[in-house]
Amino acid sequence: MKKTIAILLVLVIGMAGVFAADDASLKLTTSVGTLTEFKITQEAIGTSDTHDYSKFTALGVRNTSEVSRNSGIADAAYITVANNSTTDYSIGVKASKLAADGIGTTIGYNVTVGTVTVAALEPLAASTSTTYTEVIKVVGTAENGLTIASEQITASIITNEYDSAAAGSYEGFIYFNVTAE
Repeated sequence: MKKTIAILLVLVIGMAGVFAADDASLKLTTSVGTLTEFKITQEAIGTSDTHDYSKFTALGVRNTSEVSRNSGIADAAYITVANNSTTDYSIGVKASKLAADGIGTTIGYNVTVGTVTVAALEPLAASTSTTYTEVIKVVGTAENGLTIASEQITASIITNEYDSAAAGSYEGFIYFNVTAE
């Protein structure tokens, strides 16, 4: 019996060395791509949603909006920006006056994005100009990760030009441009 116990002890002591192991670890890695997007939306991003990309993608896009003499843009429009980049960039705006095919008169308006107002240019001048007025400065940051923000877009018709225009269906465009800094 003593011999059996001694053999068992030797086996147990010997096996402990076989099963002993150093601490182990698993290294995890990932790469997050740069996200710098903006779109014209029907609603502003909610104040509690400024870091939630799914809320940005869920915002409806606005491509067209009716304007009137007294109230400007009929439907709410916002420029909404999503950014996780550490690079600064700016968004500029320019606009073309309202014009109609076959009609020589144009209707001017001012477009305001946030707190910056820009006067619409004649259609040809707007389409060929490479000058944009900065309306939004997006500061890249490594501290906050994804940041989403909205600025309202409004337009106010120049009443005298509207009143003097020939009858017809007019359209104009607001152009946006992104420039990395």
